[in-house]
Amino acid sequence: MDISNSFYGLKFFIPQRQRLKMERLSVFGLLLAILCAITSKYASNYDDTKFSNCSKNDLEALINFQNGLEDPENRLSSWKGSNCCRRRGNDCDNSAGAVVSIDLRNPFPVNSDSSSRYGFWNLSGEIRPALLKLRSLEYLDLSLNTFNDIPIPEFLG
Repeated sequence: MDISNSFYGLKFFIPQRQRLKMERLSVFGLLLAILCAITSKYASNYDDTKFSNCSKNDLEALINFQNGLEDPENRLSSWKGSNCCRRRGNDCDNSAGAVVSIDLRNPFPVNSDSSSRYGFWNLSGEIRPALLKLRSLEYLDLSLNTFNDIPIPEFLG
């Protein structure tokens, strides 16, 4: 059975099967909008509770470490503000507010044709002894970056 509809005085017919499809799409769109609203509410709450503040000592050590690095691709753009635990690559012990892991390895592989690394995401510069002030640091990964011209600092081992 076809149903007659009027739109701005114009009459047109919508087959029943087409109308059912439109109703299903409307219900689906409404459910999707509700899901997005709920998800965004919980996601914003999650961000606020997941990260504890780090100690002033850890913050100063990370700022000093960052100042020694050259970051042409702006990988460390999240490394600002007073919360070390929100910085990309850092993991914290939230109960102690201490940095326990720094993972800044370059995710791009070595170019086997030329034995050089792709130009993406390479960090270089100086690895500063400020890392020693991170008393809870258990893991540090700077692999596949371009620290070719400097020896491994003695304080690392």
